[in-house]
Amino acid sequence: MLNNIYTDFKNYLESAFPDIKIDEYRGEFKEKAPVNWNPSFPCCLIKLEEYSPVVRASSGEIIRHQTKFTLYIAEKNSLGYELIQQIVDNLNETHLSHIVNNSVPVIIDGGYDVEVDSVKFFTAVNSVRVHTLNITIF
Repeated sequence: MLNNIYTDFKNYLESAFPDIKIDEYRGEFKEKAPVNWNPSFPCCLIKLEEYSPVVRASSGEIIRHQTKFTLYIAEKNSLGYELIQQIVDNLNETHLSHIVNNSVPVIIDGGYDVEVDSVKFFTAVNSVRVHTLNITIF
């Protein structure tokens, strides 16, 4: 289930924001960034924070779950607020579908609900400002 949620969410972001590099966060904005990282901006890097079953059936099957992600949104030579607002507006109260036959996910009723929890300034590196966007998918 977790792999489906992550994959569907990443594919949704890639289709909704084709001009932004979407990838997994691997510590790129820590003091010692990965050696092989080749930065591309603007970017939105996804980090899984938590996955937990919220409701289980009497059989033990997970009926409802919650997944928390942090998006690291980096924009060069700009404050990045316009980009952040676009992403917030697009994600807030969005419903994501599960990918079927490797097609692009679409916004539908049902599927996964997305809620934007918070936006915070993370760091500034040279002319790049990085903000975090915390979201919950359930």
